[in-house]
Amino acid sequence: MVVADGVSGTAKSSGVLARMLVAETLSKLAKLRKRTREEPVCAEDFSQSMQAATRSARKLAKRKGRLDSTISAVFFDENLRQMFVYTIGDCKCVVFRSGDLVFESDSIIYDFNVPAVVSSNQSVNYIAEVQIQVFAYKAGDVCFLFSDGVHDNLYVDDIASCVASAASLPLSRSKGGIAEEMARRTVQRAMDTFKCTTEFIPFAVSAAGFCREALNELVANKTVESEDVKRFRQKCEVIPSLNVKRAAFVKERRVRQLAFYSASKLLAFAHKKQGKRDDVSVCAAVLA
Repeated sequence: MVVADGVSGTAKSSGVLARMLVAETLSKLAKLRKRTREEPVCAEDFSQSMQAATRSARKLAKRKGRLDSTISAVFFDENLRQMFVYTIGDCKCVVFRSGDLVFESDSIIYDFNVPAVVSSNQSVNYIAEVQIQVFAYKAGDVCFLFSDGVHDNLYVDDIASCVASAASLPLSRSKGGIAEEMARRTVQRAMDTFKCTTEFIPFAVSAAGFCREALNELVANKTVESEDVKRFRQKCEVIPSLNVKRAAFVKERRVRQLAFYSASKLLAFAHKKQGKRDDVSVCAAVLA
């Protein structure tokens, strides 16, 4: 399973690189699957396969201008009942068991809403530093891979609801099976937030947390006027999204300390209710 999400902001559409990453990953993982028939594989084998896939995709995109993409891929070792997860950026791999979230991969980020990327720019290379995450799965677990267009807009209970409602359907009513129906409902639910929502989205809750970090940076910055710091502190103290209690997908590992957004921009994000318009990619599987 693999999901790749082209990053906006490049001169050309980074969806080109995302498609290359998916194709190369599926090809390399198919070869790894064949190896498991003859010998056991480990996390390092998976890591090497993914590094080969990303290197190949970068090479194919070399003369297409600057292209960036995030990626998350998972390989299931059916002999050991383990899954290996590879992530660059803010795509997510999550597992639900009996309706509960039991695994969530780390988003790899530089700053709020600034993910690490696979890039056609050869000077941008995070590939060799990826830490493979391992999880022991059970039959009946539901595994999702999705882009940030999902977890920026949906809470854990939103997706749990999609899982439960799809699982209650007779197989005959869902073309492609229950997993496809779970994915379809998740995509639709995320896109519904683009039109109207009465609650703060997870993107806003995350931004509120980064507002606190920005406040600490302003306090430490001796060139910022004390009155400016005071005004920002007062605004931070009354951010309504800080009071949201719903569980969100929040696991992340920050591998670089950037300050991409201004404090005022973070504050604006922290008040966002309408969904963050973005590509929504979802892959789902009910594990045997």
